[in-house]
Amino acid sequence: MSAGIEPPNVADWVTAIAAVLGLGLVFAQIRHNTRLAAIETAREFITESRERWAECVNSAGSNPFDVDKFRRDLAQLIAHLELSVAAISEMSFPETFHDMIEKTIISFLKQMINASYDGYILEIFSDAQMCPCLRSFTLQRISLFEDRDRIMKAMAIETCRYR
Repeated sequence: MSAGIEPPNVADWVTAIAAVLGLGLVFAQIRHNTRLAAIETAREFITESRERWAECVNSAGSNPFDVDKFRRDLAQLIAHLELSVAAISEMSFPETFHDMIEKTIISFLKQMINASYDGYILEIFSDAQMCPCLRSFTLQRISLFEDRDRIMKAMAIETCRYR
């Protein structure tokens, strides 16, 4: 070779290629683990949401009706939704899982309104400090609710904030 240029070292090339392949495998594993964590989180969220909703429905239909038990069950469901909203805003979920959790939260809020739990929801949200993440979440997605005025009134959100 002229001018002091050495031929490429095959060992260096093999090492570089192995490093790139290894890095690709690490990224693939991270992506896979993220998806597994998202699937498990979504599964747990759906399961717990359904269980808490069933408790609300059961206590609402109990005979005799125990208003304190119903209020506790409803407050636990709302607290669960609040924590879930906070979690999806902080975690980096794949879009499909984020959308699924979001739609589930909206569905449960709609079911509460359809079940005429408005007055009980208002009791919970009458404290302005209560569930700020869920309020913000609902306000940002107000267009997804058919009965906007009822959900906003139940969550003690002023009309001027969503019109």
